[in-house]
Amino acid sequence: MISARSSSIRLYTDEDVDGRLATALQADEFDVLSCHHAGNSGHGHSDDWQLMFAVDDRRAILTHNIRDFTALSQHWAASNRSHFGILLVHQIEISQLIARMMAFLSYANALQIFNATLWLP
Repeated sequence: MISARSSSIRLYTDEDVDGRLATALQADEFDVLSCHHAGNSGHGHSDDWQLMFAVDDRRAILTHNIRDFTALSQHWAASNRSHFGILLVHQIEISQLIARMMAFLSYANALQIFNATLWLP
């Protein structure tokens, strides 16, 4: 569970998310770890594995893989498994993605997204 004291979102970006996003968000002091920086890219890890990695590190996951992660979210819910949030977004220009994520991370908190699957338009 998440305590009120640790309510900032800790984010992990899936393999399909441009690594520059994490770099830009880190520069603004957000707690973001990319799949690439974690050494988890290029190994053929499944979506379930990536989500479990995020959970083990108490992070929400951001992905462009909307269809598969929507199904994975439903499977986890049916299995009564918890996660720290699944954030879904279409692939867009990196500058737009950075702006959207900065805005989202500035107002949302970890308590709001715990076990939630959210579409970020």
